[in-house]
Amino acid sequence: SHANVIHVYAFGYHGDVPYFVMEYVEGSSVESWLRARPPGMMPDLDEAVRIIDQACLGVEAIHATQTVHRDIKPSNLLVDDNGRERVGDLGVARILAAGESGGNVVVGSALYMAPEAALAEEDTAEYADRRDIYALGCLAYELFTGRPPFLGATDMNVLSQHVLQDPLPPSTYRADLPRGYDEIILRAIAK
Repeated sequence: SHANVIHVYAFGYHGDVPYFVMEYVEGSSVESWLRARPPGMMPDLDEAVRIIDQACLGVEAIHATQTVHRDIKPSNLLVDDNGRERVGDLGVARILAAGESGGNVVVGSALYMAPEAALAEEDTAEYADRRDIYALGCLAYELFTGRPPFLGATDMNVLSQHVLQDPLPPSTYRADLPRGYDEIILRAIAK
């Protein structure tokens, strides 16, 4: 239980179909916040810092339970009417066990997917949380610049960029972004 993570009240199977019973959050999503600004207008920097801070707190709490979210993205960050953000949609989350391998399954969203996840490489419990850190870096990039680090016509094009290309520093797209932000974000999305 954490203030920045959606509460899951119950889970199980109905026949062969898995289900979650989760808290309802009255409000919107970070995706809605990003899309609501006028074209060409950069996101508000102070609000972006507040959002990424709460997202990091939520993901940190998830990781403290030996769980990896695996699909951090703006639409999975819910903002209630009081401005509190919650990490939601734990549908592809994975509880880690020591020495466990994730197998060769691609899960997540192309715009925020770590290179090793895009390649469906096995991950160990020791490194699995880095997928979420990479996604948080991609989220921060978008929150501060108004665009994700990689764009493409197809998911495969975007995934190949995550694997093969280094992103431009965020300050390339936002001249007023303090240079220290470049270092932190590029470290989070390092290959």
